[in-house]
Amino acid sequence: MKNKTIVAAIAVIAVFLVGFVPQYVNVNRLENVLRQSRQEAAGAELRDLIGFAYVQASQKNHGLAAETSSRFFNLVREAAKRTLDANRRKGLEDLLALRDSVTAALAKGGAAAMGDLQQLFVTARQVTRSSSEPQIERFGPGERRSSRWNDLAEKHVGFCPAASAIYFSSTKRPLAVDQSSTESSPGSTQVV
Repeated sequence: MKNKTIVAAIAVIAVFLVGFVPQYVNVNRLENVLRQSRQEAAGAELRDLIGFAYVQASQKNHGLAAETSSRFFNLVREAAKRTLDANRRKGLEDLLALRDSVTAALAKGGAAAMGDLQQLFVTARQVTRSSSEPQIERFGPGERRSSRWNDLAEKHVGFCPAASAIYFSSTKRPLAVDQSSTESSPGSTQVV
């Protein structure tokens, strides 16, 4: 009788473990996916904010650009506190180091603000890109671009004009806009 009780207890424990272990592994995997998704969403929000600040500054709305960049830097500080990856945290802290120079440039309202915001956008993009996203390569005029990402960026440049302008100005490629095209709808611009 005692042996049957021990065997029954071992069987119950074995059945429990057979049901528990796969669920435990699945929950850990899903928690990692959720953490990565939240990190990517936060990175996208940071890229959106600094891109928006760039657009506002290009439209000579330096006060609004300063407010947007302030929100950007506040979110960068929060993201640096939350991230577990030491390399990403270091990159985010490096972005925070640019706060004073960007704020001062926006307060002056000159062309220096555009350059600082452009550099901040490129740096934020590098820091916040996901591991599955290819890195943007920089090439000079006339050099062959072989990366799929660059090909897509050139093909769909009209999809996001602000990001496209930042991308092409950071690669030193000319970006011309043809407003006289009859093929496009009225009021739209076509990039050539």
